[in-house]
Amino acid sequence: MSTEVGTEIAAVLGRGKDSTQLAYPPAQEDIDASKFGLNLFIGSLGSIVGGKAVLGDKGLGSSSRTKLSYDKSTGTWKSPAGLVYGDDPNFGNRIKHVLAHGESNPKKAQHSVFNVEKHEILGLVDEAWKMKGNPRTEGAVHIFEPNMNKVVGTNGETSIRIVVRKGTCEIISSYPIK
Repeated sequence: MSTEVGTEIAAVLGRGKDSTQLAYPPAQEDIDASKFGLNLFIGSLGSIVGGKAVLGDKGLGSSSRTKLSYDKSTGTWKSPAGLVYGDDPNFGNRIKHVLAHGESNPKKAQHSVFNVEKHEILGLVDEAWKMKGNPRTEGAVHIFEPNMNKVVGTNGETSIRIVVRKGTCEIISSYPIK
């Protein structure tokens, strides 16, 4: 993966930074996004060897932070709750896929939107994963729908659907539901 992917993710988040601002030396262990004016910093994805990216200055709606660990050998990101974000055929990666539910998409007939800032979405999904309960199985996927006991979507949704590959923590999608 390249610095251009990091730049693209920053653009998705509305934080237009050029690639030189996103690149960081491979020796860096933890990267604090606030130093770069970013609330979500994923760097060059492939240049952070054994490192972590900090997600959000508010994380789960409090002062906590969500950190994703990058696995260079698999090209995946893992959240503190254990969700694994890999490649996505339409968005490039599952992080961008889930973050697409941070804004409306008039091209889709059904597309729910989280009611939090984009930099808080992955932390909210992690919070839901910790409350997941038992899955419903549909083909090759497990579907979890924990009730968050609060409004999490722009249309009053109070639950979050998390779709993972059956028997894994590999996320396919996540979005608010009624």
